[in-house]
This record gives sequence, C-alpha cells and structure tokens, in this order.
Amino acid sequence: MISKKYLLIFFLLSTFSISSLAFTEAKLENAKELYYAGETKKSKEIISSILGCCDGEEYYYLALISEINGDEHQSFSNYKQAAENGFPPAMPPLSRSYRLGLGVKVNIIKSIDWERKSKKIERHRGVDISFIDSKNNAPIDILEKWKKKAKEGDAYAHYRLAKIYDEGLLENQNLLLAFNHYQKASELGNVEAKLMTGYFYCKGITQNKNKDKANKILSSIQKDFICK
Repeated sequence: MISKKYLLIFFLLSTFSISSLAFTEAKLENAKELYYAGETKKSKEIISSILGCCDGEEYYYLALISEINGDEHQSFSNYKQAAENGFPPAMPPLSRSYRLGLGVKVNIIKSIDWERKSKKIERHRGVDISFIDSKNNAPIDILEKWKKKAKEGDAYAHYRLAKIYDEGLLENQNLLLAFNHYQKASELGNVEAKLMTGYFYCKGITQNKNKDKANKILSSIQKDFICK
C-alpha cells in the first residue's frame, strides 16, 4: 500500500511539472510576441533558454530569426530540428532548403520526403479544402475540372490530378493513379511531374525500386538531383 508520504511527494512533483511547463510555454509566447514586434535579439535570448520545451516550435522561431540574420546554415539546422520534433510548419521550409541548397547540399529526395510528410499530416488532420468560382461565388468541382482537361491532353491537368491522388486531400489517396498521372504529365512535358516520376522510381512507390531509371530522369532535370 502506498503511504500518504509518497502520495504527497507524487502530488508535489506533478504540480511542479505542470507549473514548469506553463512557465516555459508563457516564455515562448513572450518570445513570439517579441519576434513579431521586431525584437529578434531579445526573442532569441528567451528561446535559447527554453530549448527542448515545446515540440519543435521553439526551434522553428530560431530558424526564422536565423533567416532574418542571413544565416542559412543555422536556419536549416533549426528547421531540421523543429521538423524532426514533429512541428508541421517547419516541414515546408526544410523541404525548400533541401531543394534549393539553402544551408545544406541539394538533396531533392529529402526535399520531397519532407513535403510529403507535411501533406500526410494535413491528410490525417482532415483539412477541408473547397474551391469557389471568383465570378459567381459558386463552388467548383475541381476534380472533374482537371479530369476533363486531362482527357484533352493537358499536361498540367494530369499533374494536378496526380497531386490530388498523391496527397489524398480531395480524394482518397491512390498512389498508383498518382503515378500514372505523373508519368503522363511528364511525357507531355511537365517538369514537376517528371521530378515526381523519378522520385517514385527512387523510392519504389507502386513500381519496383529502380535507382538507375530514377537518376536518368532526375539528372535530366538538374544534374545534382540524385537518387542515392
């Protein structure tokens, strides 16, 4: 039987942990307010004192501050830490860093990896996406629109359909349909679709993994786009 003494100790420790968490969260909110007010130096000082507190959000703001200061390497490092800690807003800029070589060597595969992780989180959150005609404010069935244009041989329409099936935000995710549309759009000259076709071969998504085929496709877009 647990004694009253140990129950009291457990209660006090739990109370301290909750209070400590609330304190660090309050400090982060203060740091964010300073950041948006342009007081980046003070903001950075506060954030640096609470690293590891907030599921990656603190590293995300350090990355933003590093960008303002023109430090691409530190910005990349902080975006990476934030993304690896599971903070979704850090994933798109980390993807961009890998694609453009901002603070890190270009790695198109890691770039797409992080872009897809970001979309996966959106899909699991059930993000509601709708499209409205700007002329009459009527809803648009965007899926049918792209299907119609794809039948007419429109490369961009095939690419948009591929993204819809790949990301699973408007329709249930269907990677085989996504690959088919990426491949068709690629054949019609869409560069982004060509990139994704190479990625699917590199990762073995719906197709047998084929690095030689992937690299032939990727390097034709940019010589440092490599499937390792």
